[in-house]
Amino acid sequence: MYDEYLDGKQSWSTGWRGAAFSSEYLLPLTADELGELVQELNDLVVRWRRRGEAAREAGDTAGRENVAVHAYGFPFRT
Repeated sequence: MYDEYLDGKQSWSTGWRGAAFSSEYLLPLTADELGELVQELNDLVVRWRRRGEAAREAGDTAGRENVAVHAYGFPFRT
């Protein structure tokens, strides 16, 4: 899905191209801390999903698109 976006990136408006993001963070966490982080991320995404759904239901569809947000959290050793 992300590769598809990159291939067609120029077809999106400047606003969408400026808002789109890709990030990577390397964090020194414990398993419990990672569990807390994922819960916070899930809560945040649910809040934004509800906001977008409520706006659509209210007829606020101008400029509104589906947005994919992917997150992965896993341990690794260097």
